[in-house]
Amino acid sequence: MRQPRDKTSTALTGAAGEHLVMSRLLTRGYIAALAPQGAPDLDVVASTRDGSKVFSMQVKTRKNRGPKGGWPMGKKNETDKYQGVFYAFVDLDESETYHSKVYVVPSSEVAKVLRESHAFWISQPGRIGKERNDTSMRRFEPDYSWVPNLKQKHSDGWLDQYYESWNLEERQD
Repeated sequence: MRQPRDKTSTALTGAAGEHLVMSRLLTRGYIAALAPQGAPDLDVVASTRDGSKVFSMQVKTRKNRGPKGGWPMGKKNETDKYQGVFYAFVDLDESETYHSKVYVVPSSEVAKVLRESHAFWISQPGRIGKERNDTSMRRFEPDYSWVPNLKQKHSDGWLDQYYESWNLEERQD
């Protein structure tokens, strides 16, 4: 039986990821701040030093990768409703080196792979051949080689192009 999540630990993991992202932005010369707690759909707000460009970020943090190694997300993340929004996918490293990794991905790319991978997953039979029940849960993964439409461009290693990719003003939609 699966153990229930410790909500305090989950909240601390999320906060650690948000502060890490903010730190990475600040050290690269962006003005950055945490969004107010409970702000829908964003965790960090940043701008260029002169304020001419503003960016919003949603941070997804994982500590223990789990069997497939993705980040849990929801159905709402399948839609790209905001331009200029980025997702920061954080891998917290708990080793003595604390070399955590951050992948900065435009929301349009996240929405696309979530939509396509979920559509394929739901179309396939479940473990014992039964039709799958649709849920609001999604998973953003570092390897979509199991999805025919995504296999070519989103197989293992596809996220490397977004590793520590903090040049936000060049990549804004």
